[in-house]
Amino acid sequence: MSVYDFKNRILACENCTAPIKVPKAGGDIICSECGEVSAFGPQPKLKPLKFQKKKSIPEDQRIERLRAQDGKPLLAPEGLKGVIEDNEIPEWKLEEAKSVWLSLKKKVAEDNDFAAAESLFFLTFVFNNLYKDSEDAKRKRALNESALEAFSLPRHKQLMMCQLGGEAAKEGDVKSAKLWLKNCDPLADDIQADSYYRYAMALVATRNKNWSGVIKHLGSAYDEIPIMDAYDGVCVVLRANALEKQGNVEGAKEELMRYMNACGASGQSLVARIIDNYDFFDPCPQSFAQADEAYNKKAASSMGGMLGVGIMLMGSAGVMAAIGLVGIIAFAAKLSLPMFGQPSVDDIVGMVVMTGMAGLPFFFGLSMFMGAKKKQRLRLHGIRGRGKIISLKPTGTRINKVPQYELHIMVKADNIQPYEAKTKILIRAVEAGAFQPNQVVPLRIDPDKPQDVMVETA
Repeated sequence: MSVYDFKNRILACENCTAPIKVPKAGGDIICSECGEVSAFGPQPKLKPLKFQKKKSIPEDQRIERLRAQDGKPLLAPEGLKGVIEDNEIPEWKLEEAKSVWLSLKKKVAEDNDFAAAESLFFLTFVFNNLYKDSEDAKRKRALNESALEAFSLPRHKQLMMCQLGGEAAKEGDVKSAKLWLKNCDPLADDIQADSYYRYAMALVATRNKNWSGVIKHLGSAYDEIPIMDAYDGVCVVLRANALEKQGNVEGAKEELMRYMNACGASGQSLVARIIDNYDFFDPCPQSFAQADEAYNKKAASSMGGMLGVGIMLMGSAGVMAAIGLVGIIAFAAKLSLPMFGQPSVDDIVGMVVMTGMAGLPFFFGLSMFMGAKKKQRLRLHGIRGRGKIISLKPTGTRINKVPQYELHIMVKADNIQPYEAKTKILIRAVEAGAFQPNQVVPLRIDPDKPQDVMVETA
């Protein structure tokens, strides 16, 4: 039986948030985990939601309304910053976060408090990301269904119904997914409610192998329909998968490339993680491999400029050293040089200095050349990972007036225990906001030397 079976009612314990199967009529139930009694009321009846109270606006106007809301990140409300860091719940704050969630749910259910409802939605969203393993599925459902019963505003209720419907579809319980989504408004003029609905319906269509249905809900191309940032990546993957399953592998590849080009290395890394997380339907088996390889080659070729500068510096240093050596040899052999004649003692002093100084640009150029080659190799063959910035400090070096920083990061990758490493990176002033402590950056890791990591910036 599916964890998200619509016929069941699973709510969170009022003391510890553990999942409890509750009769539709409610009642006092003892939690099997903490032993405390929770008093549950009867299950509220789900009613059809409607966002537009008056006559529906034309669809093109609704899309433009949604587009005006797009491009805004989902940020934690101020009141949650004590238990959330970088949109995640640190392990040592998990119990505190559960207590905060319970108090928010109570306030929403009793007072209909809007600020508390916004915080409850966001914290539930973060818990959904935390509970990823199959053994946590009941905990995730309990939090979502409890929040759904507490909410009164259409937007919040739709977000929770879509979350429950989407999870049911991921489990393969399409019948329950449709029942959870049945009362949602397909014409919501709020981008969160609309995006959640499109995503959930596209998952249902994917489970049914209804590829035209996926395209109907998500549009035929990236940016055709505005999708909130938090769901952009997964909707791109679902759309590309539908295109590929329709036989349009090239179109699917182009769709993935469009997103990667728009979002850079972080977009490429996100697509890879989504494909791993949604492996239950084998998304984009051909198109992702092609898009990933093409984007890696493009990113690696962009490092050709650094290779060229390194070669130029080494070449210039070689010319300087050669001129100096020729002069020294000519002086020692008492030979005359064309246009210069026989070098004097002063000339030789200058040539010796010039020869010695040639070492500086040579080794600087060699360092740039080797660094660029290493980055190319990691980009093409390195293991994908993520790095949480612990600290950063300037090295004092500047290249083309761009300062270099040393990043101290916590490295995380699949099937690898987290560990600390350091790497250097050029950071322009306009990019500084993306490289602050606690920020997460995409990495490539040397499979043979795990301490050799590279931050992907393109």
